[in-house]
Amino acid sequence: MGKGIMKIMKGSLTVFKADRRRNLYVCTVDYDILAASVTDFDKTSLWHKRLGHISQKGLELLQKEGVLIDKIEKLKFCDECVMGKQHKVQFPASQNPNPVSSSSILDYVHADVWGPSNISTHGGNKYFLSIIDNFSRKVFVFLMKHKSDVFENFRKWKILVENQTGKKLKVYALIMV
Repeated sequence: MGKGIMKIMKGSLTVFKADRRRNLYVCTVDYDILAASVTDFDKTSLWHKRLGHISQKGLELLQKEGVLIDKIEKLKFCDECVMGKQHKVQFPASQNPNPVSSSSILDYVHADVWGPSNISTHGGNKYFLSIIDNFSRKVFVFLMKHKSDVFENFRKWKILVENQTGKKLKVYALIMV
C-alpha cells in the first residue's frame, strides 16, 4: 500500500488493486473477466445439488431419458454428501447400576457451582449456581459474588419452587469443585 493504492500481490503478479477514495478503497472490475467467471460453472454439480444430491447414475439416467439436456460429466467430490452419510456415535450406556429416575418435579434435583471466573460480571459476580430438575429439565441459574453464597441462593430457590409447585424437594445432589 502506498499513495492511496492497495495491491495484493502473488509473487510479482498483481492479483488485486484498489484506489483509495476518502476513507474507502474502491476496486475496478474487468466486466469481461467477471462475466466469464460467472458463466463458467459446473452444470453437473449444479443439477446434483438441485436434485437433492442425486447420484452420478441418477444424473446419467435423467440425461438418457431426456429430462436433462445438459452434458453430464463425472461428478466432483461433494462435501455435503459426505456429511449427510455420517452417523452419530451413540453415548455409552450409563455405568451407574442405579440411575436416578424421577416421576415428578422436585423428586431429584442436581446443582453445580462454577467459578471463580477470571472476569467478573457488571455486578461483580464471579461464580454461578445452576440447579436442574431431573424430571422437567428446567434450569435455574444464580449469579454469585462469593462461593459462600451457594447455601443462601439454594435456600431461596427451594422456598420459591416449593411454593410455586406445592411439592416438596425429595433428593438433591450438589457438586462443588
